[in-house]
Amino acid sequence: MHSTKGINETINKNNFSVTDKDKFQQNSFQLGSGIKPTDKIYIQPFFRYSNIKGDIDQGAFTDELDYTYSQKSWQAGLRNEFILGKSKLIILYSYNNINRLYIDDSLKSQNGYYTYSKGKYKGAEHFLDTYIHFDISHNMKLTTEIDIRNSNSYQEYFTIPAFGPNPYILSPDSLKQSQIGLYAAMNWNSPSGFNLELGGRVNVHSEYGSHFVFNVNPSYLVNKQIKLFANLSSAYRTPSLYQLFSEYGNKELDPESGITGEAGVQYFSPNNKFTGRAVAFGRKVSDVIFFFYNPVTFTSQYINQDKQKDHGLELEASYKITNATTLKAFYTYTTGEITTRQAGKDTTYNNLLRRPKSSIGLNLASQVNKKFFISTNIMSTGKRKDAYFDNTTFATVYTTLKSYVLWDIYAEYGFIKNKLKLFTDLRNITNSKYTEISGFNTLGFNGYGGILFSF
Repeated sequence: MHSTKGINETINKNNFSVTDKDKFQQNSFQLGSGIKPTDKIYIQPFFRYSNIKGDIDQGAFTDELDYTYSQKSWQAGLRNEFILGKSKLIILYSYNNINRLYIDDSLKSQNGYYTYSKGKYKGAEHFLDTYIHFDISHNMKLTTEIDIRNSNSYQEYFTIPAFGPNPYILSPDSLKQSQIGLYAAMNWNSPSGFNLELGGRVNVHSEYGSHFVFNVNPSYLVNKQIKLFANLSSAYRTPSLYQLFSEYGNKELDPESGITGEAGVQYFSPNNKFTGRAVAFGRKVSDVIFFFYNPVTFTSQYINQDKQKDHGLELEASYKITNATTLKAFYTYTTGEITTRQAGKDTTYNNLLRRPKSSIGLNLASQVNKKFFISTNIMSTGKRKDAYFDNTTFATVYTTLKSYVLWDIYAEYGFIKNKLKLFTDLRNITNSKYTEISGFNTLGFNGYGGILFSF
């Protein structure tokens, strides 16, 4: 159970005379068990339930006193594991159900477009996944998989005053999709230090047809100290039912598709006290799904935003000060640009919204003794570009968010042979003032604690 009175989500730039704190409450329940009728069969049924309620605001710099949402979701399933000689067969089935409701009755304030709005969204999915691991030889392993998923949705939207097709109801008969996926991966470990992983997957979708994705991952370990590695992989993402059919939906959306490549080197010291890793990466994505507002027609919808190119560098290092204490550091540099068509011409510009070009962090962790563990983390996030919709001018405003530093501490202490643990997590200890999303507040110094018990 989690409950908080919250903070005012938006920054009160519009100087509303009355503002409020946006509360949040979540009640969750999870149950799982393991049944082993024989040494070669293991069955794990599970069930999860979550009930969430909270308040939200209208948008950047726009408060709202009576905009609420609720979400109920549950998942039930069964994971089965079978040992077949040297092979392992795993069969997983799960059913997911979610129900979301958004209501803005505007009795206390009307800072949006409507005096009343209601959005109801329901979704359900059946998922069946079967995969098996084969040991072809001492150095070669093969994994094959087939998965089937079938989902449907119910969507209802209503506003006063009416705007566009209002009200509208879309039933599960029209909002359904299915997919069959076939996957195979081979892993070869050579005694010489060369390793190769090859994988391929074919998805057959009821709406978007067949798509093939792959990954190639070679690596070479030199004298057990220097590892050279590379990776080339492709991927794609289909639009969600909400992106297709909601009040902001676009039935003409195409799936996003991309290809990513990376190469790097990793070093291991002879005494294993120090490890270091450097990786350079690049990514190309086409048909990017983007939320677009048309200032001429005053409509908003999801669109495909042409082509995206990103590249960057990641550096990581880890040093064991003692057997119980480790210091880790990382640095990431990322930049990117999008190519889109404006006024009949291709235009390219940097568009990594809310993602910094540079970020750096330090982590110090120590297992002081068998009962006591403590860690501290400091992260610096660089300047970021951002954009928000101005409800007054009906235009997109571009801005730059300042850099910031966050310092956190986590500690836990065990009792009864560590079956019972007390823990505390303190965040933003210096009470740093920062912005993650334009127009919205962030938490200052905050923390929580609790008790964990393991049977």
